[in-house]
Amino acid sequence: MVTPPRAALLSRRRALTLGLLAGIAVSVYATTDLEPPAPGMKVLGASERALLDAVGDTLFPAGALGPAWSSLGLSDEVDRLLSGGLSEKMATPFRGLLRALGMGVALSQGARFVNLGPAERLELLSAFGEVGPLPKRLAHDALKSVMAMAYFGHPEVQRALGYHSFCHDLPREGA
Repeated sequence: MVTPPRAALLSRRRALTLGLLAGIAVSVYATTDLEPPAPGMKVLGASERALLDAVGDTLFPAGALGPAWSSLGLSDEVDRLLSGGLSEKMATPFRGLLRALGMGVALSQGARFVNLGPAERLELLSAFGEVGPLPKRLAHDALKSVMAMAYFGHPEVQRALGYHSFCHDLPREGA
């Protein structure tokens, strides 16, 4: 058995260094030159909104939880959350997360996330949330958390789940 020369082997330290550098490069790329907000939006661009709706319809389809994500127009609510409901410091990293997700899917699947079928989308999002490197899990959890705030905060979803507030309903901003 012939073993390659030591110099040809990729050491663990070199692999970790290259992985860290690649992660930094993707992070910098994902948060630079972000597209301008789409018409009617304060933060999210048109492609980010389309990706968010595709992810939302995958995570929150019509069914047991209530109406489908896109039927409620929840990308507008996420935009509102990012433009002031949450810390304004979250907007750029969240947009970078969407961009990195879109870019990663396009590179690995050869197609944009929005052009994939529901089963393929669900498989990719499930893999994204599986046990793995901490940054990947944090990104998955951040995406789902912001989207869940918008979805479960919507009155139609709350009614579908049987939630009843004993306090008076406050009018939603913009409603």
